[in-house]
Amino acid sequence: MSLTLKEQRIKDDLIDVSKKLFQQFGFVKTTMEDIAKTARKSKSTLYRFFKNKEEVLHGVITKEIYELHYVVVKESSKGRNSAEKLRLYLKTILTETKKKLLIYSLIKGELDVIPFNTAIVKKKLDTLDMEEVTGILRNGIILKEFSSSYYEYVSSIAYYLVNATRGLMLQLVFSDDLSNVDNDNNFDVFIDILLKGLES
Repeated sequence: MSLTLKEQRIKDDLIDVSKKLFQQFGFVKTTMEDIAKTARKSKSTLYRFFKNKEEVLHGVITKEIYELHYVVVKESSKGRNSAEKLRLYLKTILTETKKKLLIYSLIKGELDVIPFNTAIVKKKLDTLDMEEVTGILRNGIILKEFSSSYYEYVSSIAYYLVNATRGLMLQLVFSDDLSNVDNDNNFDVFIDILLKGLES
C-alpha cells in the first residue's frame, strides 16, 4: 500500500519504538500492546500498519538492512582505490554486524523461537551487496587496478565474495567460538590473499 508522508512517519516511529523494545526485552516478551503504548498510538493504528508482531520484526530488520548497507557503502567510498574500497566494504560489513549483534543480544538467544523467514532478509542483503561489490570490481578492472582477465567473471567473483562474507556473518550470529571470525588479523590475511589474486 502507498503511504502518505504522515503515515510513513507514523510507521517509521512504530518501527523505531519496536526496535528499542526488542533490544530491551527481546522479541518474545514484547507485545503489540507494549509497542502501541510506548509509541503512544492506539492498537488499531499499529494494526493498520502491521498484521502481527512478526510483521513488525520484518519492518525492523528491513530498516536495519538498509541502514547497515548505507554505513557500509559510505565507509567503502573512503577508499583511495578499488582494492581499498573492497577491503573497507567487506571489513565494515563484519564490524557493523558485530555492533548489531551486541545491540540485539536478547534476540540472538531467541532465534530458534522467532517465526521469521530469513530467506527474505538474505535476498535483500544479497541484492544490495552484489550490486556494490560488482561495481567495485568492475571499476577496479576499468582502472587497471585488477587484472582485465577477470572481467567476464566479475559477477561470479562478486557472488563468491558476498556469500563468503555472509558465511562469516552467520558465524557471528550462531557460533559460540568466534576466535577465527572476530579477529582483524585473520580477516586482513583473507583480504590480502583475495586482493593479490585479483591483481595478478
